[in-house]
Amino acid sequence: MKAVLEDIPTSEHAAFATRRFFQAGWPFNWHLHPEHELTLVRQGTGRRYVGDHIEDFGPGDLVLLASNVPHTWQADVKAEPWCESIVAQFRDDALGPGFFDLPELAKVRDLLKAAQRGLRFPEAQAVASTLETLPDQSPPRRLLVLLDCLYELADRPWVSLASEPASPRLRPRDRSRIDTVSAYVQSHYAEPISLDEVAGLVHMSRTAFCRFFQRVMGRTFIQYLHELRVSQACRLLVETDLPIADVGFRVGFGNLANFNRVFKRLRGVTPSVVRRGGVGAAAGRA
Repeated sequence: MKAVLEDIPTSEHAAFATRRFFQAGWPFNWHLHPEHELTLVRQGTGRRYVGDHIEDFGPGDLVLLASNVPHTWQADVKAEPWCESIVAQFRDDALGPGFFDLPELAKVRDLLKAAQRGLRFPEAQAVASTLETLPDQSPPRRLLVLLDCLYELADRPWVSLASEPASPRLRPRDRSRIDTVSAYVQSHYAEPISLDEVAGLVHMSRTAFCRFFQRVMGRTFIQYLHELRVSQACRLLVETDLPIADVGFRVGFGNLANFNRVFKRLRGVTPSVVRRGGVGAAAGRA
């Protein structure tokens, strides 16, 4: 899907941008930029959108995106009001034309190519610890640390996110519509939500809205709503002792059978498995 072009500010004393964000929540901000991006979440939970992929994120989430991959991290402020991340953004020519074509950087070049779909690194705690120090380094040292992180990540297992390299096509008006729908669903997912209702929010007919949402988000609105409800259910299953039926009702499912069916389709296991401690099995699926 497509996104708004973001301009990344850089310093005249640095070849790339390194920033530490600490703020009260991250709103849905669907965007892209010509820089590659390495993001580490230190605090906060919510949903990460990369291309046509939606997945929960939490502390320790480490993701590499190639240039022009549309994305956003949307925080769940009800679960964790404050969010912190460390972000490094750099262009192919940040270190000079053809720098990543050097034979010594072949593994990094292949890594950046794979990152055209977005990559998540589930087993890179040492790299994450190193990345945490990046904003505090001097500019020359910062450069060496970034290259070291990329080189180390090239040898780590990764999970590809988007089903294919994204082809951005979103217009400003479409982005405004998605922002409106997303904000409404975030506030009302536990209530009955009809297609006619959300279509009315953006002044579209039901049929036109369904086509629009599928084109922009790469999935139907009902799929999007189910994914959000199931991600909230996972949190309640792990963090509370509420009966499973009550969990389903609290996140918007009208009956237990439908909750179990949708949950297993999206997560590969039933809610009872997650409740018994199979938390790892609750990882989101593309």
